[in-house]
Parts: sequence; structure tokens; C-alpha cells
Amino acid sequence: MPVFYCVHPKTEYRGVRREIWRGLNGGWFLTHLTSDPRFPNSPTTVHTLPTFTPPKNDANFYGQRLQAYFVPPESGNYGFHATCDSECAFYLSVDETPVNKKDIILIDQQHRTGYDEWDR
Repeated sequence: MPVFYCVHPKTEYRGVRREIWRGLNGGWFLTHLTSDPRFPNSPTTVHTLPTFTPPKNDANFYGQRLQAYFVPPESGNYGFHATCDSECAFYLSVDETPVNKKDIILIDQQHRTGYDEWDR
């Protein structure tokens, strides 16, 4: 269940920062992640992915947050897509401040997708 935020500019990451919270009670809804006392400051695991594609069938009862900068090569309209097998949210912000993030994509349980299922 990915949750996307902008990273803080004082910390540089090459790729996509992936934070994982394992052992969630339930793990199917975003609230299982966001209401866990370890979220957002104490993930179980943190590592860097080369793209926004986390591993398939990684685990059960976990939540994750993927973070990266999006720096468009030129001004214009951009489209974003997401797949998730539970619930997920995709946020964008004009800066690193979480208060400025906007919901771009929200997928609930009734609209969940398979891994890499792009035709829904």
C-alpha cells in the first residue's frame, strides 16, 4: 500500500526511498498504516529503489511509503498512474512541506488492482 510524499531537501536520495512498516494489525487499509504508532517516524526497514516499482509479493500485513522528487524536464501537463492490491494514495506537493501535498490518486479496496494492472 504505497503512500507518496515529497522528501526533505536536506537529504538527497538517488532513486526512490522506500520505508516499510511490517507487522501491521490488518494491513489492508491505509488507516492500518497511518494509525500505527510507529508511523511515520519509525519504519521497520528503509532502502532505496531504482524506480517506483516495489517488489512483487513482498510480504503480508505491511505498509510502505515511497518518496522521491519529481522534477519535470519542462513545463506542461503530466499524468500519473498507480496500481495497488490494497489501498494506496499518491500525493504531490509544490515543495517539501507536507501541508502543501495534494491528493493526486486515491485507490480504495473496491478499486484495488493487481500488480502492474494498468488497464483499469
